[in-house]
Amino acid sequence: MKKLLLTLALFISAAASISCSTLQANTTVIADDAIIQVAHTSTSAVYSTTFNTKDTARRVNITQAAKSINGTVVHPGQEFSFNQTVGPTIKRRGYMAGRIFVNGKDSMGYGGGVCQVSSTLFCAVQTMGLKTTERHAHSKPVYYVPKGYDAATSYGVIDYKFVNNKSFPIIIETAVNGDKLIVSIRAY
Repeated sequence: MKKLLLTLALFISAAASISCSTLQANTTVIADDAIIQVAHTSTSAVYSTTFNTKDTARRVNITQAAKSINGTVVHPGQEFSFNQTVGPTIKRRGYMAGRIFVNGKDSMGYGGGVCQVSSTLFCAVQTMGLKTTERHAHSKPVYYVPKGYDAATSYGVIDYKFVNNKSFPIIIETAVNGDKLIVSIRAY
């Protein structure tokens, strides 16, 4: 499945480059030098974002959070909580100190980069037509998704949640390949 997921995200051949904040199926979006790829059918959605692999803390934190949500099944009517699924982003759980935003200012904190996972998930959720029940914007713009499509999280403070409003269970699948974070949601 990861090979299929990667293939979908990397080879959307009919994609057109656009610069806008409206997500459309089967497009490639250029947002502040980050390439975002979107694929969608009635029972699946794939969304990918890019990140700087030279930023070790960000790479480790993104990979750790992506692994935490990978394979999560959400049944019809069930609410998914990013924080509940990922858990605390602390040192003893393998997270590193990285760049975070606090009240609109850059700072350092454990789990810096995890919000890219919640934001990429949010974009896949939106693309699939699922119902978001809690989402918070960052206190300053992020580079990896179009404006208005970010989902800031901080364990115990703010969360990203959605409800599976489909008539079938869904599964969240993630992959990190080089500088790409890929989130897929499909019927399960």
